[in-house]
Amino acid sequence: MEKFDAVVVGAGPAGSTSAFVMAKAGLKVLLLERSKAAGEKNVFGGRIYSHVLKRLFSNFEDEAPVERYVVRETIGMMDDSDCVSLDFVSRRDTPRSACSFVARRNRFDKWLSEKAEQAGALFVGGTKVDDLIIRDGKVCGIVSGSDTIEADCVVDAEGVTAALSRRAGLRNDVAPSQIKVGVKETIQLSRQSINERFSLSDDEGAACVYIGQPTSFLTASGAFVYTNSESISIGVVVDPLELSQARIEVQEMIEKFRLHPSMERLLSGGKVIEYSAHMIPNSVPALPSNLIRDGFLSTGDAAGFFINHGFTYRGVDLAMASGEAAGNAVVEAHSLGSYGREELMRYYSGLSSTVLPEMEHAEKTGEVLHNERIFSTYPSIAIGFMEDMFRINGFDREGAASLLKKNMSGRVSTLRMLRDAYSAYRRM
Repeated sequence: MEKFDAVVVGAGPAGSTSAFVMAKAGLKVLLLERSKAAGEKNVFGGRIYSHVLKRLFSNFEDEAPVERYVVRETIGMMDDSDCVSLDFVSRRDTPRSACSFVARRNRFDKWLSEKAEQAGALFVGGTKVDDLIIRDGKVCGIVSGSDTIEADCVVDAEGVTAALSRRAGLRNDVAPSQIKVGVKETIQLSRQSINERFSLSDDEGAACVYIGQPTSFLTASGAFVYTNSESISIGVVVDPLELSQARIEVQEMIEKFRLHPSMERLLSGGKVIEYSAHMIPNSVPALPSNLIRDGFLSTGDAAGFFINHGFTYRGVDLAMASGEAAGNAVVEAHSLGSYGREELMRYYSGLSSTVLPEMEHAEKTGEVLHNERIFSTYPSIAIGFMEDMFRINGFDREGAASLLKKNMSGRVSTLRMLRDAYSAYRRM
């Protein structure tokens, strides 16, 4: 087969963005995807932050398959029957000016891969990459079945398993502690029902995250709800090790979330049309030693780029930003006529002004999210306190301080709560 300047493995957001940047610069790029079409097997909750898209495609809103623009944000705390939530609605500008939107990955990824093709990349679906070609310590291409494809550089954007990054010696086998599992159901509802139940107009969308039940016995876990055009995505993100130790199936958790009284009202009359699960990267340090080697770069989920702040989940914009940085690094290496590790270090420089500061901040946030009281004790206290605040049973009402102290009693001391609050303030 002919030799390529670059082979990109995986046509998700990271891979297609990388291929687009390189092809637009005139490089001969091959974009490979294991599924027949980009996005065919990709799963995620549905929210995409648009800052990278706005930089790459000035009119992306006119082309991208946007379901709804997020104007409503909800952070909720649940127990078995009740919910306390903080709701923010932004209608300062038009929905299209919102910083994020909801999309379906099978449509969005296909659109993005087509943008790479339009820029000049060659897309080939239904292709499994089995190995790397390595000569004298440099990656020189890939092996797919009986075919070998030569390339000056290979970009690994295949996903969280990072098989090629492991073959390149940049990663060890993925440990259970390095992944989380996201499970999602898509529930069909009419556009009118969604608009009425979430107080939205046709282009407006909602993004909701919840802690407490059904994941109250886990740490750094939670549930989410996103509104599509004519369906709702609900799901949970959990630690598989903690789930295994508790001997609970993840299907039980998403069912418990769907049947919660607060959710039942929103989902009433809906029909489950899709069920899917996806591994999410967690706790993979972003260092040159696990991102770059001669003729090879690791991006997106394969590089471990995912953020859980507790109040939002981010992955797609990090994947696209890393794909853009990888593409720019390969373009520069091409102009220098060398694809060694030193020449490809521009990739890490590009990440240092985009993805890496976010990852470093998220690492501090992660320390807060491993406090089990955030997911079990404090939601219960908040719900009990709010219930007591609004309940009037005569003329012996207690003050707010007394009600809070009553709900804290036997659960957490005032000093401990203040320490937790200060710790969260320092790291968030």
